[in-house]
Amino acid sequence: MKKILVINGPNLNLLGEREPGIYGTDGYSELSAAVMDKADELNVKCEIFQSNHEGAIIDRLHSARSYDGVVLNAGAYTHYSYAIRDAISAINIPVIEVHISNVFARDEFRKNSVIAPVCKGSVSGFGFGSYLMAMDALVKYSQERKRLNRIEMLSLPDNADCAMITSDTSRRYFTGMKSSAGIILIFRDCAYLLIDFRYVEKARNTVKCCRVIEQENLKEQITQLMKKHNAHSIAVEAADMTLSQIAFYEKKFPEFDFIKDNELSDNITVMRSVKSSDEIEKIKSAQKIAEKAFDEILNFIKPGVTEREISLALDGQMLKNGAEALSFETIALCGSNTSMPHGVPSETAVKNGNFVLMDFGAVYDGYHSDMTRTVCVGEPSEKMVRVYDVVYEAQLKALATVRAGITGSELDLSARRFIEDAGFGECFGHSLGHGVGMEIHEHPAASSKSEDLLSENMIVTIEPGIYLPGEFGVRIEDFVVVTEKSCENLTKCPKKMIIL
Repeated sequence: MKKILVINGPNLNLLGEREPGIYGTDGYSELSAAVMDKADELNVKCEIFQSNHEGAIIDRLHSARSYDGVVLNAGAYTHYSYAIRDAISAINIPVIEVHISNVFARDEFRKNSVIAPVCKGSVSGFGFGSYLMAMDALVKYSQERKRLNRIEMLSLPDNADCAMITSDTSRRYFTGMKSSAGIILIFRDCAYLLIDFRYVEKARNTVKCCRVIEQENLKEQITQLMKKHNAHSIAVEAADMTLSQIAFYEKKFPEFDFIKDNELSDNITVMRSVKSSDEIEKIKSAQKIAEKAFDEILNFIKPGVTEREISLALDGQMLKNGAEALSFETIALCGSNTSMPHGVPSETAVKNGNFVLMDFGAVYDGYHSDMTRTVCVGEPSEKMVRVYDVVYEAQLKALATVRAGITGSELDLSARRFIEDAGFGECFGHSLGHGVGMEIHEHPAASSKSEDLLSENMIVTIEPGIYLPGEFGVRIEDFVVVTEKSCENLTKCPKKMIIL
């Protein structure tokens, strides 16, 4: 949710003067301030409107289509304005009715609301808090709608009557619920989540985008649903299934056609590559956890400490700081081992004059972060400084290139060309970056051969590196949100060489 409109009807401008025993002594300016503070807390834009005239309120509702939701205190119009009711019905965005007082404890006529049936919900009796509770509810409702919309927006292959979602990641993406088992069946008019006893209670309480069915007899239940919807063909997530898994379903359901090309998987991949504001906030939270761990680990690194000890310490700090899990097995290398881009931490101990390369990330509410920093213990050699500076400048070149509309290969070239011109082209053997989200490697790819087009709200890593076998290596990695003309860097840690 990005924008909320708050509409106040007749006599709300007299707050603080009108019946203070019912409406309180705080005035309209205090109400407005409380609403705007709440908007800041929720990270949404908010506009407040007040009028004593029915037509003006109707006109404002008509113009509210650019907003994601409306909080409406219609005042006395609540009880008899069918014109306002019709306006709410017409705009097709969620409206929550609010009242400062408990209308059900007052005059009999106030207990009747003609607008309530066309509103998403009603909140009354909590003073100014009614507005704040309604704003909370709008944001939460918006998040749930996004999950629902994900299913509604999923393009099924033309030759498929339904889609079968079996991967843990896709199931969590569409439902918002983490589980290790379950199947989503998506038909063109509705969707079902078949899930076993371990998760069924949680699913019924949290999943709004699917009809939840406790999985008991899979063959019978799926067969019944297919017959109910007159369906004969099922598209599967072929890219996320093994041959044995596909064979299992084909053997179990010989009466149905299974569509095993990558179209469904590709459609989901493209959907997931463009992040919602809620997803971006979760990724930011994951990154904050990782960066706090990095700040803390700098005090731990010293001569004599092993790669494995650094790796375990980073892991422990991220988990301590609130990580749900680790994005991947943490890489911590020192000395000549840093020339191996994905080396495995060993018992090798840090020495003075060593680079220490750390590649790590945290998971928060299902979303990953990813960063790499290379620091030096003791004074670096001139060659080490030279290589580090080249990587640093190459990364800045790439960051300045990021924008919607360019290809992954164009982005990769912006850093690769700089490294080649510096004489280290053969020492940069991996791609510049990759997408990040619910998985650590997602669409788009930023590589020399990638034709993936960057678009707004994609998240991609920028991680150039130079690796000199037997000597040392340097990699600096940030990850960014793509914007129309540039990017937002989600990595706040300093990246000029740190000398410990």
